[in-house]
Amino acid sequence: MGMDQEQLRAKIKGIARLIVDEFILGSSISDVSASIEDLQAPADLIPELTKQMLLAAFDKSDKERVAVTGMLSSLCVRGALETQDVEAGMELVLRRIDDLVLDVPKAPEYVAELVAHLVEDKTV
Repeated sequence: MGMDQEQLRAKIKGIARLIVDEFILGSSISDVSASIEDLQAPADLIPELTKQMLLAAFDKSDKERVAVTGMLSSLCVRGALETQDVEAGMELVLRRIDDLVLDVPKAPEYVAELVAHLVEDKTV
């Protein structure tokens, strides 16, 4: 029996956090790319994956947040993610900014920083 949409979203959230944590701890882009492939998420849930990766970066240091944007850019270059999936993921984050501020007061600052790095890398 397949997973319903809610179960799949929960799985994607967990995997996104794991991917970010493993990358920060030294996993290669190849490993991250393989993890995304292994997930076999439907195309319409890939923006959810990028959203969750961006949100996972909120818990990290400045240097680690920059590393996460570099990771996303590299994944786009490799073809593991599409640029529009990263843009759509960012849009999903922005839609929740009012709620995010309650848990992470610096959320708008972090989003601006993430967007700036992704633009600088020509990812979005």
